[in-house]
Amino acid sequence: MKWQNDSTFLMTAKTNKNQNIGMEQYLGKIVNDTAKIFLFTQNKENPFVFYNKNPPAEIQCQIESLAKTISFEYDSSILTVDSKENLKALHELVSKYSNLKFSINGHTSSEGSDKHNMKLSLDRAKAVRLFLVNLGINKSNLKTNGFGSTTPIYPNSNIELKIKNRRVEIIISAQ
Repeated sequence: MKWQNDSTFLMTAKTNKNQNIGMEQYLGKIVNDTAKIFLFTQNKENPFVFYNKNPPAEIQCQIESLAKTISFEYDSSILTVDSKENLKALHELVSKYSNLKFSINGHTSSEGSDKHNMKLSLDRAKAVRLFLVNLGINKSNLKTNGFGSTTPIYPNSNIELKIKNRRVEIIISAQ
């Protein structure tokens, strides 16, 4: 890995495909304490802008961070005050990129039946969708999914970790 003068890094990897040896290079940048590695042709003016239709890497990182802050109280699909504020901030970041698609994925902790948790997780995703539509995001760009308690990000071993599993994740992609 080689650091460049503009605070980016160039990572070079030796490859061996079908008995042909080659080299691949990946451009990366530290954004909000996270290393981002981009695996596409570099834009020489700004290598962290995708196709000029997508947000630059710094904005994408902020969007991802905000999307991870959407949470709910126990057995509820009502957005918390903090979640609403974070969704408003997310909307401000994405509002000028009309080509973005959003997959809103609802999750629950392990309390309750599987059937109840599947419905609750979908209700959470729909609550986020409705809030974003009311802020002005085109509803055709928003897809909702409910996963119940099937994909926890933490073990459901104590209340603090269960709270973190009561969430909605927003995955953003370009058309």
